[in-house]
Amino acid sequence: MSENETPEVDNELKNVETFARSNPSNLPPQYNGDPEKFIKSWKDMRAEITRLQQAGKQTTPPEPVTQDRRPDADVSVPDLKIPDKPVQPSEDEWNKWGVEISSTGNVSQETRVAIKTKFGIPDQILDTYVDGIRAKQRQLATEAAGVVGGPDELKSVIQWATDNLPDVEREAVNSALKQPGWQNVLLGIKARRDATNTEPKSRVVGSSGVPAGVKPFANSKEMVAAMRDPRYKYDSEYQNYVQERVRITGYSKNA
Repeated sequence: MSENETPEVDNELKNVETFARSNPSNLPPQYNGDPEKFIKSWKDMRAEITRLQQAGKQTTPPEPVTQDRRPDADVSVPDLKIPDKPVQPSEDEWNKWGVEISSTGNVSQETRVAIKTKFGIPDQILDTYVDGIRAKQRQLATEAAGVVGGPDELKSVIQWATDNLPDVEREAVNSALKQPGWQNVLLGIKARRDATNTEPKSRVVGSSGVPAGVKPFANSKEMVAAMRDPRYKYDSEYQNYVQERVRITGYSKNA
């Protein structure tokens, strides 16, 4: 135990080490089953908490040990039973918890209890996972703001998309924003917002009301790929072409 650690923190670290090394497959996916990587992340988090506490003069003196209380004196009796193999969270379950954290900033008490009951994942592991997603969100928000010109501009672009994109395109955009090349998609939305007051170019329209030569997307993967194309960022003609395909894709699905 280092001089800055309390007995409680030292015991907490032992619990984290024991769990991580015994259940590497139950660690959050960003650690790739590496218990040492997770333990280091947890130590870094505790070190930062300790630093902030010391900076604010919020350190608490250790609780005195009396003769009636011996620290860590519990003696466990061996259980001669082969334990059940621990249940491992699936990737879908990790993703579901990640969506909840992204939406609310944390996992609910109900979700936390369910996770602990089903998988035996302690609070320290779950808290580290929550902190990791929060940090990733902050980093992504900062990067996105830099792409479009600042936090206020980012809010404006998102609000415009919320008010103006049809459901089918909004779903495709949200999917594309989670993949590499999301910057092009975001800049493409910004360019469309900036061009909302310009006069649309004339188009050759057939009897069906669909511009000649324009076909609906075969699937969402094809739609996302079109939005990730670098031309979607700068080329207004290509933007209009993709938007028209999105429009008739939604029409064909609802027809």
